[in-house]
Amino acid sequence: MPNCGIHVYTIDFTSDIPFLFDEICCGANIPVLHPLNLGWGGGVIVIDQHSRKLTELQTDYRGFELCMAQHILKELMRIKSVPDYLPSIINEYARIKEPGVSPPQLSVGSFLIASICTTLMYNLCLKKMLKHFLKYILKLFSEKYEFGKNQFV
Repeated sequence: MPNCGIHVYTIDFTSDIPFLFDEICCGANIPVLHPLNLGWGGGVIVIDQHSRKLTELQTDYRGFELCMAQHILKELMRIKSVPDYLPSIINEYARIKEPGVSPPQLSVGSFLIASICTTLMYNLCLKKMLKHFLKYILKLFSEKYEFGKNQFV
């Protein structure tokens, strides 16, 4: 499909490059997907020229993944839809956080992220409306959720 450029940024936030990458892509009208593995779940943030930017959540790349995970947890708490495992995963990650160490990444989360990204890329190519940052697309696996049920927050 012509004019259907999409970038998926899967590299850890170890410098300010993700912020610059978003700026360059948005300037070229190319949407960027930022996947986040949440162990037994996954989330994807969509950034484009019309969305808010990652730097509105935090301007420093250090600890950005943890900040994003805490933002998602806070929003899930607000709507009372927190899976049992998520707070402990995020708290443990915050406790052991060392420079250059990524959050725990289970293959379940990776598979869910892949499915979310595939769906988003398909929808972007068809010019369908999407949720943009500070909103995100989330799939979770727990006793409270039907497997693969989309949570749009």
